[in-house]
Amino acid sequence: MHLTLEQDYSIRVSYELCKAQDYMDVGELADKTGISRAYAQKIMFKLSKSPLFVSKKGVDGGYKLAEGVTPADISFYDVLTAMGEELYVNSCLTGKYKCTRPEVVENAGKCEIQKLMRFLNNEWVAHLKSMTFDMVIKQIN
Repeated sequence: MHLTLEQDYSIRVSYELCKAQDYMDVGELADKTGISRAYAQKIMFKLSKSPLFVSKKGVDGGYKLAEGVTPADISFYDVLTAMGEELYVNSCLTGKYKCTRPEVVENAGKCEIQKLMRFLNNEWVAHLKSMTFDMVIKQIN
């Protein structure tokens, strides 16, 4: 279960925006998270395309939670998948992996390991969907 760098950074900026609940510009986000301005801009470009966050141009602009969205409405799953990638605990679940185990090739769809990985993946995704930024902010602060 390894997050991409983009997913890691999306969690960081989302956390800061959920805490602030007001506009933050890319510079502020970069300073608070330790991410370069360019990478913070890239992350926010993707996140602002989701229904979770909005952007506003100008001196008083930046990024913030979308109207009517609270930290309790935003799950870790929402943010991670807003980066455009599904979450998998194992490459065999992606459909892009060709298994070379003889017993699996001969009996497609009957791999016990893949069933185990699918179970783990479903549990992981369910947990990420249930974990909101509101919960985490309350736990950490």
